[in-house]
Amino acid sequence: QDLLKSILGGAFLILERPYQVGDRIRVRDNEGEVTEIGGRTTTILTDDHAMVIVPNSLHLSEPFRNLDRTT
Repeated sequence: QDLLKSILGGAFLILERPYQVGDRIRVRDNEGEVTEIGGRTTTILTDDHAMVIVPNSLHLSEPFRNLDRTT
């Protein structure tokens, strides 16, 4: 079930493109620059140089914020 959610989340990212590599995003308590967007996970680099791997399934159930895009 988690695998299917991650794949659907990846499809959402590919179709909607809410952010791209290089954008700064916040997901839950993690904030940083997107370094990679995969089919199942997104990797961000935080300000303290930690790599955080976020399952794409979170994008279906959790709010996230693109700090580089404004309306």
